[in-house]
Amino acid sequence: FAEFSNSGVDCPMRPGPLGVRHEDGLLVSEVSVFLQGERLGSLRIGQELQELRQTLLQQVTLALAVFVAGFLVSLLVAWLLQRAITGPLLKLANVARQVTETGQYQLRVDAAGKDEVGRLIADFNRMLGQVERSDQEAQTAHDALLLEVDEKTAALHQLHAAQDKLVQSEKMAVLGTLVAGVAHEVNTPVGVGVSAASTLQEFTPQLRRQFESGRLGRSQL
Repeated sequence: FAEFSNSGVDCPMRPGPLGVRHEDGLLVSEVSVFLQGERLGSLRIGQELQELRQTLLQQVTLALAVFVAGFLVSLLVAWLLQRAITGPLLKLANVARQVTETGQYQLRVDAAGKDEVGRLIADFNRMLGQVERSDQEAQTAHDALLLEVDEKTAALHQLHAAQDKLVQSEKMAVLGTLVAGVAHEVNTPVGVGVSAASTLQEFTPQLRRQFESGRLGRSQL
């Protein structure tokens, strides 16, 4: 009935099956044509796939380019975020771990700007400063307490030594009084004995001479 070709492809003499199909490198769509319920014939539309392939290739290339560009942009954003957020947070976590393990409260995290992360690091550094001051005060109080304990211990030792000396002095005083009393009690009979011995020593030669001469009598004794 009619034919129009834009690519030099001839229309077949007979219609093919209805529907959409691939045919000799073409995408063919064939439908029936009706007029007032009477089928007049069929309409065949053919499209070369080369142009569609080029369009699809362009779209795929564009999609890949967009994907690669998005991936590069995401890498750049991730790198910037790492420098701005992740890096300072990792430093903060590292310093916190070192403080926990070693107890070195003088450690600090490097400042990271004036954003939220920077304020967090500044607050963390201030907290470390307060803890460091409290630790120093506690250490000073501990040292002062140890010094006071040492001083009181030394004073207690001195007190015990003085007490021992006092007890020893009291013992010596009591012992001296006892020795003086004993000496006084002993001196009296000893003195009498000494006097008697002296008297006997004086009269013994005279009595011996009288005894030897035979002049010693009862009355003389």
